[in-house]
Amino acid sequence: MPTWNIGDCLHGFRVERKNILPHLNAHYWNLTHEKTGAALYYSDRDDGQMVFSVGFRTLPEDDTGVFHIIEHSVLDGSESFRLKQPFVNLMKTSLFVSLNAVTFPDKTFYYFISSDERAFMNMMTVYLDAVFHPLALSDRRIFEKEAWHLEPDGEGGVRCSGVVFNEMQDSDSQPASRLYAQHNRQLFPDLHYRFISGGDPAAIRTLSYERFRETYARFYRPDNAVFYLSGKIGFDEELSEIDRVLSGLQTPQGTPPAPAPLQAPVVSPDGAVYYQLNSSEPTEGNTLLKFSCVLGDGSRPEEALAFSVLGRYLAETPESPLSRAVLAAGIGLDFSMGVMGGYRQPVLSFDLCKSDPENAERFREIILDTLRLFVRDGLNRERLQNLINDHEVICRRQSLSVRVGFTIMESLLRSHVQLGDAAAPDGMIIRERLAENPRYFEELIEKYVLNSDHWALTRCIPSRTVAEEKRAATDAWLASEAQRLHAIPGAYEALEAHIAALNEYLLAPDDPAAVAALPHLSPADIAIPPVCRDVEVGSIRTEGQSIPSIRYLDETGGISVAGLLFDLTTLNEDELFYARCLSDALADLPTERHSVEQLSDRGLELNALLPTGLWFGARGTAAADFNAYLYFLVNVPDEKMTDAAALVYEYLTEVVLDRAVLRHLFSNTAFLRANMIGGGSATALRLAEASLSEVGAFLKAWNGPEVLHRLTALANDFDGHADALIAGLRALCDKLFARQRPLSLFIGSAEAYAAWERSLAALRFGAAEPVRTVLPLADRRAKALTVPSEVNYCAQAYCLADLPAVTTVLVANYLNNTYFWDEIRAKGGAYGASVSATPYGVIGLTSFRDPHIADTYAVFDRLPDWLESHLPQTEEIDSLIVSTMSRYLYPQSKLEAGYAAVRRWLDGRTAADLQAEIREVLHTNTADFIAFADALRTLNRRGEAVRAVLGGDKPIRASGLFEDISEL
Repeated sequence: MPTWNIGDCLHGFRVERKNILPHLNAHYWNLTHEKTGAALYYSDRDDGQMVFSVGFRTLPEDDTGVFHIIEHSVLDGSESFRLKQPFVNLMKTSLFVSLNAVTFPDKTFYYFISSDERAFMNMMTVYLDAVFHPLALSDRRIFEKEAWHLEPDGEGGVRCSGVVFNEMQDSDSQPASRLYAQHNRQLFPDLHYRFISGGDPAAIRTLSYERFRETYARFYRPDNAVFYLSGKIGFDEELSEIDRVLSGLQTPQGTPPAPAPLQAPVVSPDGAVYYQLNSSEPTEGNTLLKFSCVLGDGSRPEEALAFSVLGRYLAETPESPLSRAVLAAGIGLDFSMGVMGGYRQPVLSFDLCKSDPENAERFREIILDTLRLFVRDGLNRERLQNLINDHEVICRRQSLSVRVGFTIMESLLRSHVQLGDAAAPDGMIIRERLAENPRYFEELIEKYVLNSDHWALTRCIPSRTVAEEKRAATDAWLASEAQRLHAIPGAYEALEAHIAALNEYLLAPDDPAAVAALPHLSPADIAIPPVCRDVEVGSIRTEGQSIPSIRYLDETGGISVAGLLFDLTTLNEDELFYARCLSDALADLPTERHSVEQLSDRGLELNALLPTGLWFGARGTAAADFNAYLYFLVNVPDEKMTDAAALVYEYLTEVVLDRAVLRHLFSNTAFLRANMIGGGSATALRLAEASLSEVGAFLKAWNGPEVLHRLTALANDFDGHADALIAGLRALCDKLFARQRPLSLFIGSAEAYAAWERSLAALRFGAAEPVRTVLPLADRRAKALTVPSEVNYCAQAYCLADLPAVTTVLVANYLNNTYFWDEIRAKGGAYGASVSATPYGVIGLTSFRDPHIADTYAVFDRLPDWLESHLPQTEEIDSLIVSTMSRYLYPQSKLEAGYAAVRRWLDGRTAADLQAEIREVLHTNTADFIAFADALRTLNRRGEAVRAVLGGDKPIRASGLFEDISEL
């Protein structure tokens, strides 16, 4: 811990204040740069890694997304590092845990996390130059690449492209994004929050380069900057470098941006926005409703925490009191309540899905009427105390993470930007407030909801035509732009020449001297990580038999994880669908002895998390090479392990497939659909991989488009499908929980393990040994999934099981930051593209938010030839080795180390295998890249590449590449 005193001066910074965060086992200091007024916060939290961030208050004035575009553009070269993508090069030569930049509705910040102090200094130096001396201010080509530009379409017309423009076209098509944007316009009609900080595509194309530069100058100034450092750092070098950069900046004109004022109270009951509905779904019952109240001025962060607790009390399950009242009214099928804390003024939001527009006012009335009863009669004190206890255990879990330094950063920067000062909320303070005032929660409800004079009500209504209307408007604008160019002699030809020159610039190699000037590490700078531990494999004696066991014993801060795993490789496709449903529903169903609400209360008493889901691992592509388990775990304080074990057993052996609860749980597939579209590259790759391996077939059966289609049919006609669902779930529960012999898993202390083992000894389990089922592979036709989107997600998959997995990871790292970056992102305008390699031998080529399809697949197909003609030399391979080693040097808590050991066991790997992988990485050479290129070329020649895409129907059909086209 630093020995600083208030008033000390350190390399141009004056120490202003010291604060303690007892629930996170940390302190933080507030410093001010004396020459410029820049703020700096330092946290002494030592997670085995160091965090750096620089951020700015950025308050949008329109929907052009200018701050989002600046965020992208400043990373495209700087005065001292004249490379087109210095951070891409830096990622190839540095040890880092995370590196990113993020634009929020009121701030932008740039951050990285590293566990190596030399890499930390290298990245900080490059980040500081990028943020304060970007080439984008003098090179318009950077703005055109990242924001927007017109380009010839090859047919005499024009199209619009740009990385941010294409990214936001995808976001604008999502119902949740459209609802969020409209709701903000209603709640904050006079503030910057009413604008879309990421940018509206129609507005992005109105942003001029001059406005871009002017906005940067007004907001990216030292007196508007806030820095954050945390971890075990030396200070002298870091603070000296920040001081050097700040002191060299010109004194800006005028005053820095002030924190946003408060929004005067408004009432807005009539908001509406439309979203494109899939053709297979009815318009009835597919409206989203949102009712929100603003929670004061944001100066009391504990009130937002208190409403988070209230959200769990009132709406955590379908049987929670407010959920029950809303759902019983029959106006919707999926209700939730939560606090949106990213605003200057926090917002309490109530959301209802699967409703209709005419239900909006009734929805609000039910909420208010129900809350009035709670205020009148009082809330259950015992349940409130249990929720507060559980919140404190959540804080305890958080304090054990290695991401606490980053968490503190997010909290301090948000507070500084929004309030002009920083204060991290004390997670333990709610108990004090309740002790001071027994009606604390009731009075909060009365003040901010029942008596609110600042609220909004919004309907997000399905439409059959909104996407086509937007497309028609865009097409009309593009046609007018083309007409304008053709009306000016030579203008269209000038555009063609300009775009040719832009593409030549984007694809030209960087100056080798500039690359060499970038600070970097070498393999010799890397310390080989120590050998980690494996799980212990054994058995536990239960009533009448033994069950297999894996355990990882360590002192994990008083929190342990235990559970039972059930083998899913025994199931056919239909059974896997029901296993997927069971994993989603199990912890939310009643048992023979307890209702959903009683079980929720029991979980609170135990401070238990009860995660369920799929745990998967593989070492090859054949059915015999992978493990797949349905897990039911409990994460609890050590002293509560015995009772937690009994709760797990009750869920597994006494679950009741209650029709009403199942109706609620399977009423809405919007979240799953949004995830499949938002993760479109993974969705498309999973579809392609199902044609290549039993592993891919299993993953598609678990989370592929057919699963979404079956769940959507269930949501749209529950009564027509409920009997089949219940029968399928009942048969599966019998097969897994009653007859199969489970696997015991434990991560935590020896004392908690002894309690877990004693508990299992008195229980009876099935004895059947699993018999694997081989799932059929999909056919190899090129497949397409259509969605209402203006961008696409392309995938091409190969089976390369004969190449070492580590080799493919290193080659993928190289291609991602060279060929794919240049051709698909920089030139093509996609938000991203990548080569991925699984431990079991599947190679995936993907693009993300991509305006192209045919051009991208041409890039995929040219990959072997490009790689063979651009083989990395020794220095570049050394850089790739350094960046690849980051995956082996990731800091972990003891609990996380246990999870990592379990994942290795699932993959059929050991700690010794991990050390062997590290040796392979360190001995990578050019021959490995040649072998990769040859293998891919051979598979292309044999026609063994499998394609799949998710995207817009029109561009998919226009590409002519796909034989099997269906709607997601």
